[in-house]
Amino acid sequence: MEPEKFQRRLGIAFDRGRSGRLAGLNATDIGAMNDPAVRKQLEKLGLQMPPQDKLAPEALGARQKTEIAKWWPIIKAANDVSGL
Repeated sequence: MEPEKFQRRLGIAFDRGRSGRLAGLNATDIGAMNDPAVRKQLEKLGLQMPPQDKLAPEALGARQKTEIAKWWPIIKAANDVSGL
């Protein structure tokens, strides 16, 4: 049996009113992650860099929504003590 695959996603979150600042920060962040020297160093640390289309804030938001929909029922059921 194959062990569970564990993934850690890192992201930066701001409230909606800061989207202009976020765009600049995101561009800087993506630029750094696309630098071959930075990418090589991060991969040495065991990080697997996502493809370019997964680096946008919208992609992180979509991923979060998918994960919440997947895990929320399990978390809610685990915390349901009404049947005890």
